Amino acid sequence: MTKPKTLIVTIAGMIGEQDLSPLREKSDVDYCELTSITESDLAKKCAGYNYLMLNMDAVPKTKDSSVKLSETFYADPSVRALKTIAIDMTGMDYFSPKAAAAAGVMLQNIPHYSSQSVAETILSEILLHSRQRHAAYVDLLKGGKAQARKGINLANRTAGIVGYGSIGSTVAGILKGIGMNVIVWNRSPKVGVKCVSLTELFQQSDVICVTLKTVNDGVDSNKGLIGADLLKLCRNAIIVNLA
Repeated sequence: MTKPKTLIVTIAGMIGEQDLSPLREKSDVDYCELTSITESDLAKKCAGYNYLMLNMDAVPKTKDSSVKLSETFYADPSVRALKTIAIDMTGMDYFSPKAAAAAGVMLQNIPHYSSQSVAETILSEILLHSRQRHAAYVDLLKGGKAQARKGINLANRTAGIVGYGSIGSTVAGILKGIGMNVIVWNRSPKVGVKCVSLTELFQQSDVICVTLKTVNDGVDSNKGLIGADLLKLCRNAIIVNLA
């Protein structure tokens, strides 16, 4: 029986041979490390392959700064043998799901990819701004002395989490661990956490963390979810948006 063919496109240092060995037992694997590749060149590179494993760091951003595989990619004759594209991300809106479905290509994401890393990055941003350390760094970069600025303690303050998925719930656990009170907005109700409206969250929170996945189209679209009407409700909140 002929093995399927898998193409892996990634930047250097992401995958080791020990990771590839189990896959090689099931598939013929071509491993390709690139600093970048255009959408059209990626499509041509897929000719004859059944599966594509893609690290999106290798795909250049478009003019509007978004990383995306467009309808043009799926329309290219070179991708007709593709059955599946596996991507090292959680949100799939970047990969034109409707166009992929029309072309018969299944999209596979990693639901919990980097949840802990992103959550800890959010914590570092909160601590940086709550202690005004970013401003002190700017002082030094400008050749002056770091000026003393008043910071705030986070314990007993309120943190609002917008989007209570894998990342949002991880952030909530970390912030509870340092003594913050956590409230949440989520599209669907969640148990074990205090859920409020977006209006209440922006009114009550000292720290606001946006941890939504990006959905541009369809009934679940969240484009424009947070705008001036909500931001003007803030009471000098620290807002961290790593959505």
